[in-house]
Amino acid sequence: MIVTIGLTIGFGKSDNLAAAYGIAVSLTMLMTSALLFIAMREIWGWSLLAAGSVAAFFFIIDGAFFLANLTKIADGGYVPLMLAISVYGVMWTWHRGAAAVSVRMHEALIPIAEFMARIAEKKVPRVPGTAVFLTRAERDTPAGDGLACQAQPGIA
Repeated sequence: MIVTIGLTIGFGKSDNLAAAYGIAVSLTMLMTSALLFIAMREIWGWSLLAAGSVAAFFFIIDGAFFLANLTKIADGGYVPLMLAISVYGVMWTWHRGAAAVSVRMHEALIPIAEFMARIAEKKVPRVPGTAVFLTRAERDTPAGDGLACQAQPGIA
């Protein structure tokens, strides 16, 4: 709400707000056409020719709207573009971080046989039953030294 009120006051006049709205809507329509093409190919299994023909029809119309609105960038159309770049930057950073964490996690996995051998070697007390450890690992043991559940000295 605060950002919306700030943008409304910052634009000063409704013409500038309309310019921002026009850029946002036309760019959204263009991106929707791209997503439609992906859906036609990957989800619905359409041929490249059929999906390309339908998507090209929408791309031409949406592209014309977007190109017409590009003249409004200086009048306030820069705001949705800056917001889009900011959101993309956050999502890109998040994706890169998640990928880095995944790589590190898979590097630190310990095969089950080795994990069980370490437990036997260190004589870690075990309790009958089943334990569940939430992890992103699809195989082997979660990251760490493999003996995170080891009993602490002096604690029974």
